[in-house]
Amino acid sequence: MRPARVMPLRYLVEGSEGVLSRGGDLSDDLPTTGGMLAFTAVVTVLTLRFFRWNDR
Repeated sequence: MRPARVMPLRYLVEGSEGVLSRGGDLSDDLPTTGGMLAFTAVVTVLTLRFFRWNDR
């Protein structure tokens, strides 16, 4: 697996390119939106698990 597959910028660029350059609509953008949502979910879970403002 290439590292670019897990970075959210790739999905943002693909989605924007599909809508703006190729004339697609929002339904064409669902797979890339899913990639960004999956990345957000993973980062949120990791943040809630490991980040704390105070030392306990």
